[in-house]
Amino acid sequence: MMQFAETIVLGAGIYFGIGAVVALAFLALGAPRLDAAAAGSGFFFRLAVFPGCAALWPYVLGRWLSGRKINRPAEGPGNNGSGNGGPGDGGAGEQTSANGSAER
Repeated sequence: MMQFAETIVLGAGIYFGIGAVVALAFLALGAPRLDAAAAGSGFFFRLAVFPGCAALWPYVLGRWLSGRKINRPAEGPGNNGSGNGGPGDGGAGEQTSANGSAER
């Protein structure tokens, strides 16, 4: 029974060891490229996200290798993310009718 417990602990150590390496590499190199919001993030954001990246390293690595962007910056007129960019953005003073069109 003791050998089984040691095997589990060894497996968890290997898993989280690989996770720590992947998380460090991802937060240093991959996150700014994949997520526009993480591009300007500081040390404390990366410190807060590190345990999750280490625990979920297979998902993080797969997402990183796929190259799909997570968060693209808003582009175009009236789409600055503030909610008051223009008609149709769902901002202040706008109500959506039953058919989905915006009304003022």
